[in-house]
Amino acid sequence: MKIGKKRDISTNLKNKWREPTLYSLWNAWASCHQRPEDDPWVKKLEDINRCRNGVVHRNRSITCEKLQEIAATSSDAPEDIYGGLLTFLETIAAPHPRPEIGVGRSLYRWGLEQLRQTTAGS
Repeated sequence: MKIGKKRDISTNLKNKWREPTLYSLWNAWASCHQRPEDDPWVKKLEDINRCRNGVVHRNRSITCEKLQEIAATSSDAPEDIYGGLLTFLETIAAPHPRPEIGVGRSLYRWGLEQLRQTTAGS
């Protein structure tokens, strides 16, 4: 079952703002990391979103087996499921490397620092 077509996540900026959905967050993550739709991590996030929507919006339950599948563990111990879920989140939430600052921003910071030093010395 397909969740939906990828949406432009900037549409909220043009329209009335609302909090991002789980769908828009994982979709933005996939776009940011240039992951294709058939990527295992994207599929897992899609599955998590589907399960979450079932619980929250349709009053469905989630089985222990499904939690084990998402957490990538065969144990039904709560600590192991928690650990597997935490490992998954830490893996996808690793900081995205930021590009070095450009020349314009570097000059802006330098100029601002020069102004601060000049006014502090006066």
